[in-house]
Amino acid sequence: MREGYRSGVDRIVSGLVHTSQLGATAVRNATRALLEADPALAEEVISEEVRVDAQVAVIEDRCFQLLYASGTRRPASR
Repeated sequence: MREGYRSGVDRIVSGLVHTSQLGATAVRNATRALLEADPALAEEVISEEVRVDAQVAVIEDRCFQLLYASGTRRPASR
């Protein structure tokens, strides 16, 4: 169980890192769109939000699955 739990945590962390990178890119592009008055880039940032939201939903689902799985099993004996 520990190995499965650890693997689940690793997948969540990996997803968080990826989502953080998407967010950083979005902020950078949104700032550039504002400073350069670039409506096309602003639209790109807005449309990319769907991808970020989908990734967040996947991470949340993984968290709930991991919590559920760890809560329904007895802890491994030491």
